Amino acid sequence: MTIFKHDLLYWGISKLFKKQLMGLIGANSEVIAGLTPDQRQLFEHFIDYMNPVSPRSAGASFDNKAMMPGERIAAITAPTLILHAVDDGLQLYHNAEFAAATIPNAELVSFEKGGHFIIGTEQFAIRAAVGDHIRNNAGEATP
Repeated sequence: MTIFKHDLLYWGISKLFKKQLMGLIGANSEVIAGLTPDQRQLFEHFIDYMNPVSPRSAGASFDNKAMMPGERIAAITAPTLILHAVDDGLQLYHNAEFAAATIPNAELVSFEKGGHFIIGTEQFAIRAAVGDHIRNNAGEATP
């Protein structure tokens, strides 16, 4: 979390140690090796567009250290789809499990790999899951 507090430090690491930063986000060497050129470019843009990173540091720290808001999320009544990678190093997987167990009728779709970048590594599976979720819950939303 320290590098997310300092813009210059994050910038330097993002330029000199991009592969290691990808690993910190949850994309290990195997995931990185399996990226297509388009996915690799998207991932690199993801890292670059985090600059300046310091405005995000409090939120990232909060997401990983705060107590889960059990009562608040238990009151969610909308159909809820949770997409999360087990190896996500930024938003810990147990938070997704907690949300899925606490939000009534929530659905958790888990990915073993991809870290915080599953939107890039699992585009097709995510698109299908979101489409199914919308189709399966059409008309269930309350005004």
